[in-house]
Amino acid sequence: MTKLWLALVLVGCSSPAPDGPPSCTCTPARAEAAPKASLTIRALVRRHQAAVRDGHRNGRDTKLVDDELRLQSAILCEPCGGWIGERATAEEMYPVDRVDDAVGVVCAGFRLRDGSVAYGAAHPPECRAP
Repeated sequence: MTKLWLALVLVGCSSPAPDGPPSCTCTPARAEAAPKASLTIRALVRRHQAAVRDGHRNGRDTKLVDDELRLQSAILCEPCGGWIGERATAEEMYPVDRVDDAVGVVCAGFRLRDGSVAYGAAHPPECRAP
């Protein structure tokens, strides 16, 4: 009987399901990176791509590129820098396969030639511009 009572209490204490899709709780201060920062981030993504394509001749070099990319991305995403995990890879932060179509950089994403934005997995879906 005590176990049944405890189970009912625990079920009653659970939080209700949200009524709709999750809402965004953070908005980056900058809509888009400054031109110099944009060039830097795109260059780092290209360096990462080249290192992967060349077979990780030196994994430490790839890690250093990703470290610098994480730092630049966390600065760009402030105050939402928490979206960029301390071990996030370039592939998690940015859609690296779209870097050649990019004309600008937004927090964890690229502004493409056609004006659309392609986001990396680090940018929460509920916080993406339509």
